[in-house]
Amino acid sequence: MRRLSYFRQLDVSYSMCAAWARFVFWWIVVPLVIGTATRAAATTCTPGTANPSVTVCLPTQNAIVGTPTHVVASTTDSNQVTNIKIIVDNGLVYQASASTLDTYVTLSLGTHVLIVQASDSAGQTFK
Repeated sequence: MRRLSYFRQLDVSYSMCAAWARFVFWWIVVPLVIGTATRAAATTCTPGTANPSVTVCLPTQNAIVGTPTHVVASTTDSNQVTNIKIIVDNGLVYQASASTLDTYVTLSLGTHVLIVQASDSAGQTFK
């Protein structure tokens, strides 16, 4: 399982300047960062050696990410992989009939659990 979070709240002491800094950060800076996220180029993801298995290359574990979030994963299986899914907080957000994925998913602000799960022609489901 991968844990993701967007931003860490700044630790600021409560003074008039700190209150203003917090206002500027949360109401001006954060929306600009979220609103202008750029998409990275396609990334290669080397599959692991365990059979069957899913290797998630992006995002890295405990990463702080923007939205949309770039997700890159590959599978290793001696059987044909029939589909691959992205599950966020127990909800399906993406599904494809493929053995690899390189896509973007939109996440809300906060900490999330992102799982990439695959199924093969023998009926096995693996993460």
